[in-house]
Amino acid sequence: MTVHDILEWRHIPEAGTAVAVNGRLIPRSRWNSEELDEHDNITLISAAFGG
Repeated sequence: MTVHDILEWRHIPEAGTAVAVNGRLIPRSRWNSEELDEHDNITLISAAFGG
């Protein structure tokens, strides 16, 4: 499973989202190729709009 797969599975839009794996920011250009391990710590950050 890749970073991109996780985002699709959880229905998280790519726009405004940042992903870190084990404390390391993953560039969007590598989301399709970054393979995840079942023990990886995944942090998803999504921008929120409003006031």
